[in-house]
Amino acid sequence: MPDTIKIALLIVVLPLAAWVLGFAHAAFRRRLPACQDWISTVAVGGSMALSLWLFFTKVLPGGGMAAPEVWSCRWFAIGSGANAFILNFDVMVDNLTILMNCVVTIVAFLVHVYSRSYMHDEDRYPRFFLHLSLFTFSMLGLLVTSNLMMLFIFWELVGVCSYFLIGFFFLKKSAGDASKKAFVVNRIGDAFFMAGIFMIGGILSKQWPGEGVLSFQRIWESIALLGQGTGPWIGHETEVALAGVFIFMGCVTKSAQFPLHVWLPDAMEGPTPVSALIHAATMVAAGVYMVARMFPLMAGKGYTSGEFFDSPALWVIAITGGITALMSGTIALVQSDLKKGLAYSTCSQLGYMVMALGVGSMGAGLFHLFTHAFFKACLFLGSGSVIHAVHSQEMKDMGGLKKKMPLTYATFLVSCLAIAGTPLFSGFLSKEAVLGQAAAFGAHHQGVLGWIPFALAAATAFLTAFYMFRLLFLTFHGKPGNQHKFDHAHESPFAMSMPLVVLAILAVIAGGIALPGGLDLGTGHWFQDRVNDKVLVQQAMPESAAFKDMQAHMVHLHEPAHGANAAIASFHEHAHHVHAPVMYMSLAAVIIGIGGAWLLFVRRRHIDLVGGIPPLARYREVLRNLYYVDWFYCQRVVPTGKDIADLAKAFDKHVVDAIVNAVARGGAHVAWFAGRVDAIVVDGAVNGSGASMMALGRFCRGFVNGRIQDYVKYTVWGLGLLLIWAVLAH
Repeated sequence: MPDTIKIALLIVVLPLAAWVLGFAHAAFRRRLPACQDWISTVAVGGSMALSLWLFFTKVLPGGGMAAPEVWSCRWFAIGSGANAFILNFDVMVDNLTILMNCVVTIVAFLVHVYSRSYMHDEDRYPRFFLHLSLFTFSMLGLLVTSNLMMLFIFWELVGVCSYFLIGFFFLKKSAGDASKKAFVVNRIGDAFFMAGIFMIGGILSKQWPGEGVLSFQRIWESIALLGQGTGPWIGHETEVALAGVFIFMGCVTKSAQFPLHVWLPDAMEGPTPVSALIHAATMVAAGVYMVARMFPLMAGKGYTSGEFFDSPALWVIAITGGITALMSGTIALVQSDLKKGLAYSTCSQLGYMVMALGVGSMGAGLFHLFTHAFFKACLFLGSGSVIHAVHSQEMKDMGGLKKKMPLTYATFLVSCLAIAGTPLFSGFLSKEAVLGQAAAFGAHHQGVLGWIPFALAAATAFLTAFYMFRLLFLTFHGKPGNQHKFDHAHESPFAMSMPLVVLAILAVIAGGIALPGGLDLGTGHWFQDRVNDKVLVQQAMPESAAFKDMQAHMVHLHEPAHGANAAIASFHEHAHHVHAPVMYMSLAAVIIGIGGAWLLFVRRRHIDLVGGIPPLARYREVLRNLYYVDWFYCQRVVPTGKDIADLAKAFDKHVVDAIVNAVARGGAHVAWFAGRVDAIVVDGAVNGSGASMMALGRFCRGFVNGRIQDYVKYTVWGLGLLLIWAVLAH
């Protein structure tokens, strides 16, 4: 086993060990250890240290890992021979694995530190850290595996942990309802996800029976073979797109995409550290990560040649992401709850990432995932700091907190600048990469439809700056909304402030930094050069003649490989030409968005400009009702489901049960009749035969009495009867 694999597995095992220690203590001592917070924090701190060591030794030097480290062991097998189902525990460590490990462990460690102060006075305090350890283990396991079935297992573990953590305040009805809503909605996408896995496994196993058909490498190889006109997908081209859409449905729920995004805002009922860890930086990003790993499947037949821009699955992904980004961004404009405003911001940014994957850039989508994790975690923990100070989530109770909480304000401001896409902040680089890819996609298609993703993304870029600074100004500027709460507000303690500072620094430098020794990371290309198709996919594929010419056909964000076909060359030419206009447009969106928010929520804070314009007032009501999507589910889908359930219940009771009961009653009658026949006829015949024989025996016994004169008499009678019969017969 390579050393890199050993370290990666140790990163996964440390949080699991913390959970096992706590669980074992509770099993034998009937309570969790009082030091469970320290056990969990130290464990995830160890995972973070190992992740950073891999980052600085494997990813940063040179161009990162040229080829992934892989390892596999058999987990279990069902059946034998060619029809056996064998599931391996496949492990792959590449640049993306290490980068995602850094994101998860850094945010998780800071959340653990933050929670030790934020959650200290809560009931079930040790259990909270026990759940955090299990979640961290599940998320890290999801990242390290390279088998789609194993990824699904960890995927479900992550979902179970989110149920525990969202409903942590289980005595609060809204929290319990939110946890159940999250669990049920996610099962919808997971059912499609499982169907996609079965479809892939069923088709690939026809050509490759036995083990390994659900490994990432096998799936990528099958798509590469399809591009060469061979392999298991030949004759199943439609199923490729269908399987891609089914797999993407798992992302739709986990990463809160329209129309199954409704669980994420309600999940804000959980503790604020949970919002930062699960619903800003890690769990919701799992769907984007999974789609990126399955990008060749989504791209389909044209993946190896680069002509995948018309892939049906990618079109679905791009449009879904764009709609989610814009719709969630508009809803965030009218939120009065600070955490829900950030929740809809998360939905919008996740839509950005998904759209980037849909328009053909694995690197851009994952780059925004990487930078977004830090500034969004900072925003959520900053909101927790504010809520901890004013004991309210409503922004009407806030205002004027800039002087009371200067450190929280500074970190919140930095994160808002980053998410808005302001130059010198990490969000500028990642958002510009997404917009540039979407613009190149539109120019390449040369039609109105091709520009739809870019139009949605550009509108969202303006909205992001506007609604984020609306949150900032309503929370920290102006006059206090509740003087009593304002008077008692104070800056958070060091254990809560320190994570904010660290995350704010990462919000600045995560996208690109300048290091000595000639390693220039200032442009953000450092990420693109280490996380792209060539590095993540091609190097992991098996070495064979079928893939010798693949490198010439790979699509890269910055420049096409030598000998690329006309479609790829055209795409990259468009990407080069749109770079400057997109950058200026992005800057304009930031300036207009921030300026508009300042004008409306600082200068004219108490003036309702929208109420005087009827169309805007009506649209505001639509936004406050969340485009009636929740209403549609609650008033139409759920009642319809209940009606169907009631109908099924009535059908079961009055039809199925009636048939069963009628058959049972008929059986009872037949059994009664059979019993009577048995008792009267069968038993009567048997008993009658016995009685007749007994009577005959008694009658015959009367002839045998030992008296000679009787024997002579019977003989004479017998001879007489025989004589009569002989005479009559003749």
